[in-house]
Amino acid sequence: MSKLIPEKIIRDQIQKNQNIRTSIFEHEGQIYWLKQKESNSLIKRFLMRNSSKNLIKERIVLEKLSKQGIPVPDVINFGEDYLVLSDVGDAIINIIERRHSYYSNSHPKFHINGAPSKEKILTKASIALAKLHKMGYAHGRPSIKDICLKNNKIYFIDFEENQLGKNINKQQTRDLLIFIHSLYRFFGVKNESIKNIIKTYQQNGGDKVWTRTNKKMQNWIWLRYLFFFFKKSGGKDITPIYWVFNFFKSQKNL
Repeated sequence: MSKLIPEKIIRDQIQKNQNIRTSIFEHEGQIYWLKQKESNSLIKRFLMRNSSKNLIKERIVLEKLSKQGIPVPDVINFGEDYLVLSDVGDAIINIIERRHSYYSNSHPKFHINGAPSKEKILTKASIALAKLHKMGYAHGRPSIKDICLKNNKIYFIDFEENQLGKNINKQQTRDLLIFIHSLYRFFGVKNESIKNIIKTYQQNGGDKVWTRTNKKMQNWIWLRYLFFFFKKSGGKDITPIYWVFNFFKSQKNL
């Protein structure tokens, strides 16, 4: 693979962005993402297992998916401790909530000029996820903070949770549950558009995964009573689990 960016420039960026997992830089008028190996704290090493191996795995997954025409960043450069990826815009959660991010601060027009509505962006994301699943692949952690938008096109990032060689049905079920959980996590229980977004997923190639996931969740629906006690005090991660169970309860006969 040809090295499009000189190693010295990448090393300068690594030095400049020490202990920053993902950063953005410009080279010859183009934007690139630099993803580095996780820092060496004991907790992070435990959680990430082997950060270098995770980067290698992510590179393999990205190159494989890119060859299949799936919207992911191109791998531009790579080394033992880094990946340089093509620019794929900002995370859709940042765009939707007009959050300040490295990307929006560097390119404010991206957040000002004609950004699609929240529901349109999330609908695009659900269609892209359905197509990914229909092609026989899984993401691993398709939270809406790991899905980007550039030039009105959805891209998937962060494939470190992808389980190469594992049961694809289980991975896709996990994908869908994480996606639904992230919708409730960021937008709350009263957002009626969530049902429409998931219906769009079903109608665009995700019906088999949806049916499989719904059947599994109906078997576990009793767990919603355990999470009932955390529906107001469980924080951003636990509380949405109760809402997800409620969502599937409403889908029991569908």
